Amino acid sequence: MKSDNWNWEFATCDCSELNKLLNTVKEYAESLPNNKWLTLTGPSGIGKTHLARHLIPFWNRWHVYNGRRCRYAYFVEWARFLDQLRTNHAGTKIKELQDVGLLVIDDIGAENITDWASEKLLMLLNARRNKPTVITSNLRVNEISETNTRIASRLVGGGIVLNTIAGNFNLRKDVKIPQLPRLEPQPVEVEEQELTDLNQLSGKILEVAKRLEGKLNVSA
Repeated sequence: MKSDNWNWEFATCDCSELNKLLNTVKEYAESLPNNKWLTLTGPSGIGKTHLARHLIPFWNRWHVYNGRRCRYAYFVEWARFLDQLRTNHAGTKIKELQDVGLLVIDDIGAENITDWASEKLLMLLNARRNKPTVITSNLRVNEISETNTRIASRLVGGGIVLNTIAGNFNLRKDVKIPQLPRLEPQPVEVEEQELTDLNQLSGKILEVAKRLEGKLNVSA
């Protein structure tokens, strides 16, 4: 399955930085499943979270398209997740995220940065080594390094790091959002043998239904 055939619902508005952001995400999607991380940094409102979220249905569809057993993908808003950890058993929740097929960790650095919060993130990142993981943040890696060098090091060592410099899409003046093309259902070609198999299956189901109906009449 090609990422160009997937509707990312993302308007770049002829911005080279946003084009680069979209193409980087598409290239990462093409490489899935892999053992790399993708870290997207940049100001709020440029589409990092939007594109990261879209990787999850793409991941699921890829497995269906290729006839593979789908490993669970999960999106976590990091600040909200930390709030949940404070009121629940942290070890169990962290363990759940360690083992998912694809993990998207959104908006690290937006939380109240404490030693406890940094420890939980570092614990999760260590467990996600060599597993497909996507991280987004409004902070650049060098800004993350100012509070925790080990977390910054993990991000750089994990694979791809892209910082995007663009304005908040919602705050741009006189920007015209292009209408995305409507996805039309595509005709499905069915082989003759498949039609034969379906007809045979329908016939067997009908036979079973008649037998059951006969047994019910006899019982009555």
